[in-house]
Amino acid sequence: MFPIILEDIRINPILPIWLVATICVLLLFCKRKGVWPYIRQIILIVLIFLLNLRFQIPKEGVQIETEKVEAYILFVVDDTISMVANDYDGENYYTRLEAAKSDCRYILDELQGCKSCIISFHNTAQQLTPITDDSNYTFGMINGIYPLSSLYGKGTSINVCRELVESNLKKLHERMDGKVIVFFITDGEMNKDDELESFAKCKKYIDGGAVLGYGTEKGGEMFLKDQYSGEYEQVSYYDWDTGYNEITVSEYDPVNAKKIAKEMGVPLIHRESDRDFEELEDLVDQIKEETLSNTENGVEDTYGDVYYIFAWPIALLLAFEFISYKRKGSVK
Repeated sequence: MFPIILEDIRINPILPIWLVATICVLLLFCKRKGVWPYIRQIILIVLIFLLNLRFQIPKEGVQIETEKVEAYILFVVDDTISMVANDYDGENYYTRLEAAKSDCRYILDELQGCKSCIISFHNTAQQLTPITDDSNYTFGMINGIYPLSSLYGKGTSINVCRELVESNLKKLHERMDGKVIVFFITDGEMNKDDELESFAKCKKYIDGGAVLGYGTEKGGEMFLKDQYSGEYEQVSYYDWDTGYNEITVSEYDPVNAKKIAKEMGVPLIHRESDRDFEELEDLVDQIKEETLSNTENGVEDTYGDVYYIFAWPIALLLAFEFISYKRKGSVK
């Protein structure tokens, strides 16, 4: 036990100090008859006030072990309308985006201590967060991602994020203090008139990760939440020439997903249900093993309660008062 000095002592009140102080002052006004009874009353009130302060003093340090993942994770999230297609997990009708968010939560939980940032893309690409080691903040931002209304959405073009992804990967690589991991989240769907541009320049900056491809080749219908009514409306295509309102179906495109994965030098993990989760699980375990820094051992100072030293005098005084009261009652 090391020497205790005044500045080492701290308080952790049980009840708010102002509340207990007010009660103590009111009790002082309830003056008892006789000098000694009132002195005992004052002592009891002071002891109650000190007890509530809950004094704590340092104890011998305890040995602690911490693990830290030394890696940067770049999440690239497709938040075009096709990502709300409901063809994930068969009859359960989860959307691709809901499944992707769940997978991101798993990745962040498993790779605690990593630094991460997010890029999302729809009509344009944008970096949603700076580089941060706050996994709750990162997931909070991912969880808030939602496609633009069909009135503003211009379809899907993965190309819009290519330059931003490449520049961010380069910056992370140049830091040289952790491996660079990318999780590219998409259904691979592109506008028919667009041709997927090459992501090959990204490969030299990447140490691991995966392209996570969501959905089925059969496809699924899409439902968007109306920002005014809060109701979900089915996405459809209206043909002005024929007047026919056609229900739109989005199909997972494995060709584009495979191309991105191959050019980035990472595996493609197809995610169409929770039954194929094992491949992602194995990859995250591998990343964790490769990026986990040496376990940090250290000593953490802890504090112990000493408020009990006031509890004993309080108990003795109360016992004394009870016995005195009983004796006076028997004399009468």
